Amino acid sequence: MEPNLDPTGLLEQMLSEQAAGLPAGYVKKSAAEMTYDPRLAYELALEMGEPLGIFARYGFDESAARDMLKFKPFVATIKKHKDEILEHGVSFKMKAKIQAEDLLTHSYALAVDPATPAAVRSDLIKWTAKVAGLEPTPNKVAEAGGAAPFQLNITFAGAAPAIVSAQRVIEGGE
Repeated sequence: MEPNLDPTGLLEQMLSEQAAGLPAGYVKKSAAEMTYDPRLAYELALEMGEPLGIFARYGFDESAARDMLKFKPFVATIKKHKDEILEHGVSFKMKAKIQAEDLLTHSYALAVDPATPAAVRSDLIKWTAKVAGLEPTPNKVAEAGGAAPFQLNITFAGAAPAIVSAQRVIEGGE
């Protein structure tokens, strides 16, 4: 029998299986959410058992497993994890990455849930931006046309240096 190559049907199957592990009432709101449990790729990379057995633990039958192995982003993820394992070995940091990836979907669900307190939602949004490397830095602020910090040091020869600490904002116009 020919494997099912319908990526839309496979995606829907993966999302419904993943939803079983999410908080009650959770509804997918964004295409940015993961299409498979990230622990699956780690377990395959770590070779924690027979591949079909690993897939079965995550609700995939043999046909769906074969389809997943044709899903290029999934295979690339396994390869990336294998390379990390070969380069660094299995470490506490790698195990923390597994947990962090697994919790990312839950973090997103809390961040978009109107029932979550605003302070918690704000912290989750800031944390996500920080982890993604999207926080503004002085260089990014300057590139965006904002004021970059400016520091001027003047040293006079022959006199003992005087320590003066003052900050002033000088604004100019045309």
